[in-house]
Amino acid sequence: MSTTELTFPQFRKYNGIDVWFKILNDKQFVEVKRLGERYILHEVVAEQYPEMLLIQDMLKCLDN
Repeated sequence: MSTTELTFPQFRKYNGIDVWFKILNDKQFVEVKRLGERYILHEVVAEQYPEMLLIQDMLKCLDN
């Protein structure tokens, strides 16, 4: 059994579009979107179950 522990922050990017994620911990991340020459930052604190699942999926690198 592998006991690798994640260190934070973790970084992810969607394939094909300009959206990046900085995962701060298992309940919080920052989403950065590029729209033209502008960048939009959106900080998410996971309070609901679907948001927590999204973070877990990103940490597991599901859906590339």
